[in-house]
Amino acid sequence: MARPYRKWGWSDLILLTVAWVPIIAAILLYTKLPDPIAIQIGWDNEPNNYQSKIVFLIVYGLIVLGIPILLKAFRHIDFKTESRLSIGHITEFIRFIMTIFASATLGFILMINMGEQVGVYVYVMLGLGTVCLLLGNFMVNIPFGTSFGWRTPWMLQDADNWHRTYAFTGPLWMLTGVMVLIGAFVPPLWAAWLTGGMVVLTVGVSTSYSYWLHRKKTHIPKTQAHG
Repeated sequence: MARPYRKWGWSDLILLTVAWVPIIAAILLYTKLPDPIAIQIGWDNEPNNYQSKIVFLIVYGLIVLGIPILLKAFRHIDFKTESRLSIGHITEFIRFIMTIFASATLGFILMINMGEQVGVYVYVMLGLGTVCLLLGNFMVNIPFGTSFGWRTPWMLQDADNWHRTYAFTGPLWMLTGVMVLIGAFVPPLWAAWLTGGMVVLTVGVSTSYSYWLHRKKTHIPKTQAHG
């Protein structure tokens, strides 16, 4: 029996604390930050896009705070009522990842604008690699027919296809995460080919596997068809 939905708990307070940390830092450092503020850093670690300091900090601060609150509410608007409880741990995982990523990004932007030397390329690759590893590990737990997740038409038609495809796809996404992590320590061009090729391969192989399961289940041998 599924556990009842909890409104707010200690984990939510921890997540809100994570969201508030860079916002408080931005408030304390506000007078020391340049205006306009650099909001986009190129692979060469040089700023290539700027925005008004007050506008960026207000808008991005609201985004960082909004992610843990809005995704908490997402559990109530899932299309399938019967899956609200079973999908809860997946929603929480996505919520934690997005909040931590957004909070870390704001912290990274603050550090860059304070003159700290932080490798944007390494930061992005390590972050994406970690997300791919964690997503691959949790894919096997995504309930059938829920309103988010990677899906094919054949997965939506058959619960067995859904679960077997996710079980097959999870390790591939974890391998993709490993490739992305490796890409953080090789030249950017090599990393682009390595990670991009792995993502295309993973999506293509997973889609083909789902279709193969569908064909295997629905195919009628010629001997039976003529019988």
